[in-house]
This record gives sequence, C-alpha cells and structure tokens, in this order.
Amino acid sequence: MNTRQAVFSSYLVKDLPDDVIEGVWRIAEEESFDGGATIVRQFDRNSDLFIVLEGSVKIKSFSGEVIAELGEGSLLGEISLVDDAPRSATVTSVGQTRVARIPADRFRELMDSSPMMAMVIYRNIARILSARIRSTNVQLDALLARGH
Repeated sequence: MNTRQAVFSSYLVKDLPDDVIEGVWRIAEEESFDGGATIVRQFDRNSDLFIVLEGSVKIKSFSGEVIAELGEGSLLGEISLVDDAPRSATVTSVGQTRVARIPADRFRELMDSSPMMAMVIYRNIARILSARIRSTNVQLDALLARGH
C-alpha cells in the first residue's frame, strides 16, 4: 500500500472531502523499520500518528505483554494525539515494516485551520476508541466471569 492510498482509506479521514484528505496526505512522511525496531516507545512525549503501509506491528504493555498486533492500514498514536499525554504503549515492527508518519504539529495546524475538519477527525477517533473500549469491556467481563 502506498502512503496516498493509506491516508485516503484511513478511518481517520472518513467523511472528509478529497481536497482536505489531500492536505493530510501531503504532510505524511514514509519511514521503514527492520523487524523488532521500536516505532513508538511508551512514555515518550510524541503525538505523531502512524499508518501501517506494509508489514505489521505489535503493541506492548510496560511489562512487555502483547496487547494487540496490527497490520496494513492500521492507525497508531491517536490516543496521544487527542490527550497530548505521553505514549501509553510501546509499538515494535514485526519483520520489515513501512509506515506513514503524520507529524502531530503539522496535523494540528491543518485541523486548526478548519474547525469542520477537526470535528470530523475527532469524531472518527472517538468512534474507534469507543469500539476498542467496548471490546475491552467484553474481554474483561469474560475474564471476571471465569474467576467467579
């Protein structure tokens, strides 16, 4: 997948006009990582977004437990973009991996220039984070049910 395809097909920009999505694509920077390389380190104060173009990544907790494995087209980093707090997990590449980095400062400048764009993007992020919370609640409920 190339960077343009990844940005245009990302849930991040769902329901935005093509010319606005084009602006997001133009600030994206492609990067490559060897297997096992750290893409994002837990507690770092960086809010850049990443879209996986090729390969996959593992999201790991502080203790090293794998929380999730994400593949092509997946978005990383939206939590820190929203709350501007340190990273909540470490992300490492699984094999050769290419990503599109969307620098947070430039992305925020784009959103500041268009309240409509910002509203749609934050709505899209809220939807995916809500889906993740729902899924986590189901998993937690299942774990608790086994313990009782």
